[in-house]
Amino acid sequence: MFITFRGISAFARAVFTVYLLIGAAEDIRKRSVSVRYLAAGGGLAVLLTVILYTGSAGLAQESVRPGTGAGGRLIGLACGLICVLISRVKPESIGPADGALTAMIGLVEGCYRAAFCLLIAFALTALFGIVTGVIGGYGLRGRPLPFIPFLAAGYAAGGFIWPG
Repeated sequence: MFITFRGISAFARAVFTVYLLIGAAEDIRKRSVSVRYLAAGGGLAVLLTVILYTGSAGLAQESVRPGTGAGGRLIGLACGLICVLISRVKPESIGPADGALTAMIGLVEGCYRAAFCLLIAFALTALFGIVTGVIGGYGLRGRPLPFIPFLAAGYAAGGFIWPG
């Protein structure tokens, strides 16, 4: 029995979503993510990219979804690496794990879908900040906010909203 390309793509997104949710739970609990988790995710991102998006299925996908070819994936990866660089220069702005996960999303999904997922994540973060600010903050004022839960929610929501 053969699995259709759309089925493989949905399976890959489900696996990566579960990976992000595990990281979100760790980020909420510890306010940090382990290097082992990031290394496993890097391997998973490369594996999903190489196995699921190369060959004839990957070529078919590029014709359907622009920005998912090698160039689009490298641009998505570069955007995440820029976030990692920003975390080194200005550590209070974004964590290195946030940038690394952004790079992984860019590698797996390509530049357009990764940008869309980030847009959703930033919107959810802003909405959370506004709501908690209005209702009193619940002790969150002045404390860094974990971004990985919003990144995971943006990735999951982006998978449902973005066609293809």
